[in-house]
Amino acid sequence: MSERLGDDDLHAYVDGLLDQDGRDRVEARLADNPDQALRVRLWQDQNDGLRRLFDPVLDEPIPPRLLPAAIRSHTWQKRRLTALRVAAALALVLAGGGGGWWLRGQSSTEAQVAREALAAHVVYVADQRRPVEVPGSERDQMATWLSKRLGAKMNVPDLSASGYQLVGGRLLPAENGAAALYMYENSLGQRLTLYVRRAPDDGGKDLRFQGRDGTLAGVWTQGPFGCALSGPLPREDLEPLARQVWKQMGAARSS
Repeated sequence: MSERLGDDDLHAYVDGLLDQDGRDRVEARLADNPDQALRVRLWQDQNDGLRRLFDPVLDEPIPPRLLPAAIRSHTWQKRRLTALRVAAALALVLAGGGGGWWLRGQSSTEAQVAREALAAHVVYVADQRRPVEVPGSERDQMATWLSKRLGAKMNVPDLSASGYQLVGGRLLPAENGAAALYMYENSLGQRLTLYVRRAPDDGGKDLRFQGRDGTLAGVWTQGPFGCALSGPLPREDLEPLARQVWKQMGAARSS
């Protein structure tokens, strides 16, 4: 097997920052490293999701209340595209918790899990064509596959008694390796996501709630996992669902 590439090379490849020679070199290495090839594909899928979610902002008309300022500014038209792209990127950062201030008081594990979980939620709940990789009808196979990739056995919670059916799941890259994302949907089309990844136990035993812009995440650590259930619900509705998930996942075992 050829030498594994560093994350800087992989991110540069995904972001289109390499020349043709650089792309050829990365693609040759990826052909011999299927794990890294999967990470790259998942990052590319996330980028596609972000573009579908935020690119329409570029075509929105100028709000009337901003027109006087726009007319007074001779350089406004030149700056419009850049400003809107920055605004879209900032919206994602805030949705993912990148602002940082609202995570004060959290353990470092909970803060990181919250950021990753909310970012994944924002991207994938908006995807109507391919929100998951494995459908919910293949629950057992999905649980086996994702447990193996995360290195610990875990159950796939059932929220049907609360009106949420399992849409399916997918594998995602995480700060420390791989993560699992399960998606649920109710009869109104409202979606919840459960984000699970390996995480050290640094004291975050009970549920903590973090969120903004209409999305809330209940975050906790459980065995070898950091977990977050995210959705557009108030705390009084999300908390009992999160506790159901906690109970059903049970004690995970390292494999």
